[in-house]
Amino acid sequence: MNPTQEQMQWFWEQCGLRWFWNHNPDCDCGALDDNDDMRDWNYQKDGKWVLATNFYHEKMNRIERPEFIGYLFKYAVPKLAGEEEIQCLLIYSAEFKWEASLYKELSLASCSDEDPAIALFWAIYKAFGGKE
Repeated sequence: MNPTQEQMQWFWEQCGLRWFWNHNPDCDCGALDDNDDMRDWNYQKDGKWVLATNFYHEKMNRIERPEFIGYLFKYAVPKLAGEEEIQCLLIYSAEFKWEASLYKELSLASCSDEDPAIALFWAIYKAFGGKE
């Protein structure tokens, strides 16, 4: 099952990302941050907000894109590992489905889906405390 936009936004915010237009405030172009098409996911690096994706307007909310699982490993897995002290992340294929499981002392969260990115997303979402 694909997440809703609200679930996706909540998820990336748990990873420390913020959805805004990282526009230079010293520019006098007169542009305002009132157009969702101009916004992107950003994260803090060395005290500055930088683009979270490789390119502007590359959507992190598109699960069907091959880059999505990379973003999960770049932003969500380290955040979860740092806060929850995850001891093991297991992703495997079983009977035409992918299973993603997170372990602390016991199983913390688990999910299965035909797409490994969706399985991993929902396992991490549950570990963050998200509601379906």
